[in-house]
Amino acid sequence: MTGNHGAVALLAALHARRRSGRGQWIDMALLEAVLPFFAQQLLEHTVAGDHPEPIGNRHPRFSPQGLYPTAGSDCWLALTVRDEADWRALCATVGAPALAADPALATAAGRRARQVEVDAAVAAWAATLDHNHAARALQAAGVPAAPVMANWEIVSDNHLNGRGFFVTVTHPEAGTFAYPGFPWRFERTPAALRRPAPLFAQHNREVFQGLLGLDEAQVARLYAVGATGDVPVYSGGSIL
Repeated sequence: MTGNHGAVALLAALHARRRSGRGQWIDMALLEAVLPFFAQQLLEHTVAGDHPEPIGNRHPRFSPQGLYPTAGSDCWLALTVRDEADWRALCATVGAPALAADPALATAAGRRARQVEVDAAVAAWAATLDHNHAARALQAAGVPAAPVMANWEIVSDNHLNGRGFFVTVTHPEAGTFAYPGFPWRFERTPAALRRPAPLFAQHNREVFQGLLGLDEAQVARLYAVGATGDVPVYSGGSIL
């Protein structure tokens, strides 16, 4: 998120420079970048005086919601029950008719009050299945669910690959790999990965002469005074 915010700030600074001719200093903090994602909790505290506490993977309104261990090593299933229809479908899928028939569990508040009991029933069912199979069974019943994927599962996921999410990029030193693409698509300004990550100082001349319009003498002066270079110089003075 900080990288995305920094990219937007950089574009805004470039637009401002075109209008004013002046540059800007961008100060991007990790905390400030993620703070907007806690807007609800901040408002609860500042407006209502509440003190939100961590609830893990549970939800303040939906119940049950969480991550449940499945068969295998460190394999997990994620699910959410939004309403009574989801609840009945969940109970039917996990084989818990007694829970479905209990009127005290017909509402999210009632299920939240007995969350431990409900979680135990779901976990007992999930533990017997592969996380992918468990997710597909719940999805077929209309319950929002998904497997928690390991890295290798994400790269080979049919859903992501079928939509062209991963992009093959060849780096001159690192080699050829599949990289995450963009989760959004725009009709008139489609995002694209056009080049690999740059090598150190790879674009010095392109920037100094092509973008800034400096001549050879000015570029040489930058190198001479140590303002730039073609190899990294570390704080100890040694050159790699």
